[in-house]
Amino acid sequence: SVAVQPAASGWGAIAGLPPDAPMVFSDTRTIYLSGEIGYFPSQSENRVLYMALAKLEAGLLEFGTHEFDFEKALDLCVGRDLCADPTITLSLDAGQKAKEKGSDLERFFSHFPDSARAVGLFTIFEHGRVRQLLAGQYPGLIRNVLPLFQAESCRMWQAGEGDPILLPLYHSIALGAGEALALDSPAHASLLLKIQNCFEDEMNNRNLTDRKIEGRDGPETCARLTLMAYTMLASVPNESGSQGETVKQTAPRLLFPFGRHLRPDLVYNSFAAYDELSRKIIKALKEKGVKAYKSDVRQRLVINSGCLSPEDLQDVILTQAADEDGLDHDEGQPVVDLSGIDLPGLLQDNGIEILEYGDMANDACRYPEWDCNVGDYLEDYVRVVDNRIQGCEGDFYSRTLERHAGLVKRIRYAFELLRPEGLTILRQWTEGDQFDYRALLDFALDRKAGIMPSDRLYIKRIKQQRDVAVLVLVDLSRSTANPAAGSDETVLDVEKAAIVLLCEALGVVGDKFALAGFSGTGRFGVEYFRIKDFDEPVGPEVYANINGMLARRSTRMGAAIRHATRQLEQVAARVRLLMVIGDGFPNDVGYKKAYAIADTRKAILEAISKNIVFKGISVNMAGDPKLDELYGNLNHNVITDIAELPDKLWRIYGAMTKI
Repeated sequence: SVAVQPAASGWGAIAGLPPDAPMVFSDTRTIYLSGEIGYFPSQSENRVLYMALAKLEAGLLEFGTHEFDFEKALDLCVGRDLCADPTITLSLDAGQKAKEKGSDLERFFSHFPDSARAVGLFTIFEHGRVRQLLAGQYPGLIRNVLPLFQAESCRMWQAGEGDPILLPLYHSIALGAGEALALDSPAHASLLLKIQNCFEDEMNNRNLTDRKIEGRDGPETCARLTLMAYTMLASVPNESGSQGETVKQTAPRLLFPFGRHLRPDLVYNSFAAYDELSRKIIKALKEKGVKAYKSDVRQRLVINSGCLSPEDLQDVILTQAADEDGLDHDEGQPVVDLSGIDLPGLLQDNGIEILEYGDMANDACRYPEWDCNVGDYLEDYVRVVDNRIQGCEGDFYSRTLERHAGLVKRIRYAFELLRPEGLTILRQWTEGDQFDYRALLDFALDRKAGIMPSDRLYIKRIKQQRDVAVLVLVDLSRSTANPAAGSDETVLDVEKAAIVLLCEALGVVGDKFALAGFSGTGRFGVEYFRIKDFDEPVGPEVYANINGMLARRSTRMGAAIRHATRQLEQVAARVRLLMVIGDGFPNDVGYKKAYAIADTRKAILEAISKNIVFKGISVNMAGDPKLDELYGNLNHNVITDIAELPDKLWRIYGAMTKI
């Protein structure tokens, strides 16, 4: 998902847009559009233009325009007689120092004496490539949008706007216009047709050639076309000049319809840190004689939020090697011998957090996360690892029962009252198990008095069953190690005591229940700790697990709630309840404030939509209006004095499940 924002905000404000700024551009995280568009006289026409600009810009993101890799482009061009201009030298070393901190596209353009013309040519070919891909995937979009842009291109040409060579090229190649713009110069017309034929040949043959390069269908193809077209433009004689004169190499006015052009500087600034990490990894691999492309590594870093696994790195290396061989290699038969390379050490040496995958096993699950900035889910965004908590032998359970002996008696008595009686007698039914003798007596008296008697003469015996399942989810974040107010105990110690008392209460009433904790760091490191499963009896192992509960790391609450909801969904019960006990608001890496609150609230609403009753219990904190935003007005309780938690937790549960 990609956010859409006004151009005046975000990068637009930082970059300092000129007066003739494009109506649309992107940094791959966000599509920026003009705050207002009044290009046409009618609102409906402006709305169509607005949607068209957004969709075409999204097409650049979908088909990898901003994933351009300079080394891939170089591999496509090497060994080919593409450029007759001696002033253009494409190499990894040429211009590298000057552009080491910029994007690969900017680095590519810097090799041309007239970089502005190179930018224009690349934009033409790339827009044309994406147009063809969009036509295959979304033919209706292209059918509706292209006439609008073609008409604008014709208007610009008639008004004398734009470059006299680039605008006709854009009209024919990027917009796929069937009728070319009329050129006064026969030489220019012939050149345009020749370049257009080169583009069409390249696009038609892209699946049959260059199989050694993974980027053969990507934007790197347009780099080769740019190199060829740049040379062809330089060799065209002026109509008024002598035979040896060439078209004047002045910076063209990059005015394309509605100001559409690329902003590689914004894309680079958006992922500069990942680009630098990718460069270091590629350099380290080259020192070990292994080739990989920076864009492939960067893409993995973006997907994994700056983390990589050795499997990711190995996959990038082997994919590249297979492409160079041009063969389909069987799985399990590596193309490159990586046995001598310490991939985990390579990642650590370059400051990259190692990501350990467990998604294919039973201990890890992927969940979406709600991004309130985009207004949509980020699919498979969070990884939750499900583990059995490491128990610790001790007498915490028994000591808690001794310490709260009086309270335990009250709890047991109160929950015994919640247990249903064996049978309930229902009177005055029209049919049933046997006659209701009280009703028979009333029947006889009514007849004697001349009153129409009731026909409800039977009783029913109904077996009452209490069918409740509850999952108690406890926050095990670092903050639970803080001392409880007015006590020598920690917040977690008091939470554990409350859980012990709740176990006793639920054991009396006979409800099915499970206990779990959660913590973690980052979206790939959410940890879910099973303390007691639904079908597990309360015994020594559960005692040890409760004793082994420790304060750990951060709180990515939305993912933990989604995982707990999945566990509850698998339990057959008439009433299913999820209780979350925490000491504050969700907080994790890249998961704070409004974003974290919105995702947690969304996860709670998802649980409620599945007929799961939710209750949040906030402890050791004062009431906060934002708790209503987090849990909902009626879905939470605040216990400021945590010492009251053991006495209040069972009361809250009893009130919620009184049937």
